[in-house]
Amino acid sequence: PSDLYPLSLCQGECDDDEQCQDSLVCYQREESETMPGCSGALDGKNYCVDRPPNYLLYIGAGLGADAYGLCEGDCDNDGDCQDSLICSLRLDFDTVSGCEGSGRRSVNYCRYPDPTHSPSTSLAPSGSPSSEVPSEIPTSPGPTFSSKPTAEYYQYTNVGTQCERDAWEGSIPDNYQGPAPFPDKSNVALQFFAFGDTPYDNKYNTCLAEDGSKEDDCAQYDCTTFTMDDLPADNTCTYEGRQYECLQDSILPYMNSRIKVGDAAFILHAGDILKGGNLGENKRCQNSSFTSRRDLFNSSTNFLIVPGDNDWN
Repeated sequence: PSDLYPLSLCQGECDDDEQCQDSLVCYQREESETMPGCSGALDGKNYCVDRPPNYLLYIGAGLGADAYGLCEGDCDNDGDCQDSLICSLRLDFDTVSGCEGSGRRSVNYCRYPDPTHSPSTSLAPSGSPSSEVPSEIPTSPGPTFSSKPTAEYYQYTNVGTQCERDAWEGSIPDNYQGPAPFPDKSNVALQFFAFGDTPYDNKYNTCLAEDGSKEDDCAQYDCTTFTMDDLPADNTCTYEGRQYECLQDSILPYMNSRIKVGDAAFILHAGDILKGGNLGENKRCQNSSFTSRRDLFNSSTNFLIVPGDNDWN
C-alpha cells in the first residue's frame, strides 16, 4: 500500500529510490543477490538499503556514456563508466576488484583500473623441494593498462574467429579469456582453448541417411517444420547451420593453427554440443546429432570434451 512509503532500512518491496527513506536506495535484485546490512531477504525482491559507495549496485542497462559510477552496472564498455573507471566484464558472479557484494549474475560493473603489475621473473627449478621462503623476489617492469585489462585478454574478436548468432539466441557478450598473460608470459603455466554451448543451431534442414551420409533434403522428416518438442523420437535431424559452419571453417582451424605453433596445448569443449530440451527428453539426443558433432570435432588437435547437461538429458 502506498501509505507504507517511504520504506525504512531493509524494508521492501520497493521499485525505486523515491520509495525509500532519506538517503536509502532501492536495491534491485533478480535472484538471491547479497545486500549491504540486510539478511534473510526473499529471492528476487527489492529492499531499501544504506549502500556503501563500493558495494555493487545495478542501476539499469544501456544507459550510455558516463552513466555508471564506481561499482555500478550494467556497463557495456569503458566509455559507459565515469571518469577513469573501467567496465569489468563478468560471467555469473565473478568478483569485481575493489567492490563488495555479489551483484547480479553476469552483469558488468565499473571499477578502478588495475595498478601497474610487476611480474616476477621465472625461477629455475631446483633438484629437490625447498622449505625456504625468499624474502624478496626479483621483479621486472610489467605492462601498464591504459584501458580495461580485457583489452589484453585473448578473445575471439579477430576477423573470422567469432561466430554470428541467430536472432533467436539474443545478444550474448564476447567470450573473454583470461587472466591476461604478461607480454613475456611469465605468469602462464599452461595455455589452452576453452569454449562451450555451441554449436546450438536452431531449425536446419540437415539429415542423415540410413548409411550415415548427409542428405540435402530430409526424406524422413523435414527438420525445419518441427519445433524440438514436436519431433518424433527417431528423428534424424542434425542441426548444422551457421554456428556449425563457423566452427568448422573458422574457429577450429584457428585453434589448430595456434596449437601448431605452440601457443596452446589443447582444446577443451566445456559441454552442451546440442541445444537443450529444457525439462524432459531432449529430442536432439539422437545418434544422428552425435555423429554430426563427432565429425565436426574430429578435425581438432588434442581435443577434450566434457559432456554438459544438454548432452545427456
